[in-house]
Amino acid sequence: MTNNPMKDVFERRTNGRSKFSFVVVAAAVTLLFAPASSRADFSVANIFGDHMILQRGVAVPVWGRADPGSEITVRMAERTAAAKTGTDGLWRAELPAMDAGGPYEMTISGPASIVLKNVLVGDVWLCVGDAGMQKMAGQVPVATQILARQPASLRTSVPGTQSTSTSAPDLSRRTGWSMGTHVNSQYFSAIGIAFADELRERLEKKDLPIGLIQIAGPNTPIEAWVPRGSLTVNPETKLLVDAYDQAVASYRKATEALIPTYKQWRADMEKAEQTGSAWPQSPSLPPEPRSNNSKPCGYFNGVISPLASFPVKGVVWSHGETDVNRAGLYRQIFPMVIQSWRDAWKSPDLPFLFVQLGASGAKAGEAKETAWAALREAQKSAADLPKTSMVTILDVQGSDALLQIGRRLAEAALKTAYGKATQ
Repeated sequence: MTNNPMKDVFERRTNGRSKFSFVVVAAAVTLLFAPASSRADFSVANIFGDHMILQRGVAVPVWGRADPGSEITVRMAERTAAAKTGTDGLWRAELPAMDAGGPYEMTISGPASIVLKNVLVGDVWLCVGDAGMQKMAGQVPVATQILARQPASLRTSVPGTQSTSTSAPDLSRRTGWSMGTHVNSQYFSAIGIAFADELRERLEKKDLPIGLIQIAGPNTPIEAWVPRGSLTVNPETKLLVDAYDQAVASYRKATEALIPTYKQWRADMEKAEQTGSAWPQSPSLPPEPRSNNSKPCGYFNGVISPLASFPVKGVVWSHGETDVNRAGLYRQIFPMVIQSWRDAWKSPDLPFLFVQLGASGAKAGEAKETAWAALREAQKSAADLPKTSMVTILDVQGSDALLQIGRRLAEAALKTAYGKATQ
């Protein structure tokens, strides 16, 4: 145990990844520092694809890669936007705001032509959280009726999640968008499907296209969802960043020091081969910190930052179980999540709906329930921010619990994002 509690927390989260062969380490370092190709393929960012939904009522950026100096034109629904690729190989065009409608084709012309088909314009919601948000509707037996009535105007996307040390320029893979059939919807978040189903039933425009983007990071601490700059402004939360930086520096130093040790190990390996004796234990390294999905800022850098140019109507958030014994930190960092995401989307009033932690199942006063209650209290730290809504679920139980949560989030969305009176 050190005198830095944040370092101790970080090291516990990296436990179990301490032994690597020098060959693997050398290969990883080679890839890490290899120069990027100077020639970019013509492409559009991975969030864009057939069957996608674009946010109505706001300008829609479209971006990607091409050779430097390429002229790019984006056309959709009688609207046109132009761009020119910079020296970094990146281009970005911005389509004017559109009303709900479709289907349309988006044509992106440049060194080649990209055509995205069956595109709708409606409302896009970001569904983010931990294991609760990840559980699929098809895993909830009582969701059968909801799944059966999902229209083709519901579109869902599940980007590949990645935790990175610096902001990623794009999502890790082409996400793909699925239309809301029974077959497709069963593989999406149960909370998200129930949310969209209730929202559609309650809105005046019942045929409004709704897009859902699911980002689930089970067992992720709250600090994985914020940018570095948010954590460093607070002395206490800065300790999390400092512990990570120290772990990275220690790992690099240990890697450099391993070279003479490795040479001796190779000599011992050759001697063992000649004598038929057991191979010696390979050299070991401290835990490799950059591969730890729980590292500070990792999911913000790897998933949220690459998405932040894609306009959304709002955010649905269900998270907290991983941090039940860290209520003090959660109280400080959760408001940072909301504010930093609004900054990233350049939308100071971006609606943010979040689910309060439920009951632990323990009796009142027991240690487990006390910790869960403390986390619930910490979540309230964000409830006073504008355009937020906290959904309480202490009374939610039964096989349809996730569906009830989704419906309550829709109720909150009607009031917070759509300005409608609710019961």
